[in-house]
Amino acid sequence: MRVKKWVIIPMLLGIFCVIGWGATVQAAEKSDDMAYTVTAKLPDSQVNSSVSYFDLQLSPGSKETVALHIKNSGTEKSTYTIRVNQATTNKNGVIDYSGTPEKLDGSLKYQLADIVSPAKKEITIDAGKEMDVPFEITMPAEKFEGIILGGFYVQKQNKEQVKEKTDEAVMINNRYAFVVGLSLQNAEDNREPDLRLVTAKAGLNNSYTAVLANFQNPMTKILRKLAIQAAITKKGQQEVLYKVDKSGMAMAPNSNFDLPISLNKETIKPGTYTLHVNASAEDQKYKWTFTKDFTIKADKARKLNEKAVEVKKNHTWLIYVIVGIFILLLIIIVLLVMKLRRSKNTDSKS
Repeated sequence: MRVKKWVIIPMLLGIFCVIGWGATVQAAEKSDDMAYTVTAKLPDSQVNSSVSYFDLQLSPGSKETVALHIKNSGTEKSTYTIRVNQATTNKNGVIDYSGTPEKLDGSLKYQLADIVSPAKKEITIDAGKEMDVPFEITMPAEKFEGIILGGFYVQKQNKEQVKEKTDEAVMINNRYAFVVGLSLQNAEDNREPDLRLVTAKAGLNNSYTAVLANFQNPMTKILRKLAIQAAITKKGQQEVLYKVDKSGMAMAPNSNFDLPISLNKETIKPGTYTLHVNASAEDQKYKWTFTKDFTIKADKARKLNEKAVEVKKNHTWLIYVIVGIFILLLIIIVLLVMKLRRSKNTDSKS
């Protein structure tokens, strides 16, 4: 099956940026892009001094100034952009600190951008110099349970970024960056975690046909060691059509993500289906079971199939057409033979 050019070209040109918790992001084409380090200057409010990220316990309404220590070990003056990002969960079940989406989960009450000031900062450091960059944290006035989670995303600007700044998020191509995590709490949280299955719908995953099951962590705590086994059947039937089994996942507090269930490159077929889910967390200490019906409409299926790549087409109709044509030709031949015989018989009698 030929892959559409508009799909394969971006795939060949795409370059990745991998985010690390309290660590570096790889990799860069030029070594000078990597010639800087970022570390957290841990304050007295640090809960766990053995970690390299901010893990702070602060009273409601209190203020705390924290600082990032940035060292420019390169050969030229450099400008760095620092963003405060909310922790989210990506489709692989990994907590992501690389950016704050426009639409956050509805269960999120407190955003880091409203708590940490400024939410974005740019600094310039001479070659071989280092600097402490302060940020002020103002805790919510009312006491909350659990944690507010995110991170400081630090990236050196390249010459094109410095020359052509925009208010939009910058497209990152093979860039190097640091993420220093930030976790805020009022007190230790001993509540049990929760997991919800929100929706199930047909969609595309990396341009391949899939069913997207949306799971939500509605609590202000990390959901750790998450495992999900999901199966799809026709509604009212037992035969499993598609399934997925994933483990070792985690979810950020007050976040959701779409878990893709591959349709094995098959076309999306309209109809009503049932999603069956068994999920667990923290080595099966906590367990959940979900069942959800969902309907795929013909128009939606057609549009997704047109956009999908490497879809296994159903050619059963073509077989029926060929068989039909063969039978029709056979009937025509039989009728012609019978007519020819009748004609011969008529001629012989005359």
